[in-house]
Amino acid sequence: MNLLPEENKVSIKKEYLRRIIFVSGLFFACVAGAATALLVPAIIFLSGYKANIDRQILSGAQRISQINTKEADKDIKDMNYRISILESGKNDARLSPIFVKILNEKTASVKITRLSYEKSKDGGDDKILINGKAGLRKDLLDFEKSLKNDFGEQKVRSPISNLLKEKEADFSLVIYVAKRKM
Repeated sequence: MNLLPEENKVSIKKEYLRRIIFVSGLFFACVAGAATALLVPAIIFLSGYKANIDRQILSGAQRISQINTKEADKDIKDMNYRISILESGKNDARLSPIFVKILNEKTASVKITRLSYEKSKDGGDDKILINGKAGLRKDLLDFEKSLKNDFGEQKVRSPISNLLKEKEADFSLVIYVAKRKM
């Protein structure tokens, strides 16, 4: 039983609600202030970290573009050199018949992947290096035999490793040719 008059009861309830609202607002304001105070260092750290990562990405992109530029320049110079050799046509026209002879001796199942010429530095015979893939060992042996018939038995060298596989054998051959005078 409450002996207070109705007017006082209403004013006490209003005061009670005002206090609850004030304390709740004060509590949420304190929580928000504490959260902000705790998050500010993390935000500062993360913004600095992001700036550092952005700088690293930018410098990495610049390095990649420089590397790609250097590689492209090197490739362009190499291709220009090869084109100039092909266009000049007067370097050593006598090599062409040798390469034609080698290519004519290969069978359909012998694929030549690399054909290169090395000039001797010590005054000995020059070398022609042939790398490729033979469908069958027999085809490789036939190719080697025909090269030996054309260039001489002692001038064609084939390592034992060429004979290891019966099918799809990778091979390498060396042909020694007489020194060319330019």
